[in-house]
Amino acid sequence: MQLQANLPDTFETELKKAVSEAVQEGLNGASLDNGKEWISKGECADFLNISRSTLDQWIKKHGFPCTQVAGVYRFSKQQIRTWMLDHQMNK
Repeated sequence: MQLQANLPDTFETELKKAVSEAVQEGLNGASLDNGKEWISKGECADFLNISRSTLDQWIKKHGFPCTQVAGVYRFSKQQIRTWMLDHQMNK
């Protein structure tokens, strides 16, 4: 059984644009995901597209998850994703 629908030409254009943007976002995310689970402070800031000073504020004021050993910070990408989802404003 085959389903066919007649849609306006603008719908096709918008759909192609949305798919293209989704693919581009996926590729951008893939370039940041180098297979490492634990990343440095600079990599974390890049991963989130924020400055290191903003990251420092999030750590101090908002309980952003990190591990510190002998002054060296490391961040788990899984914990970052969970924290970001937990702090969404439009849940």
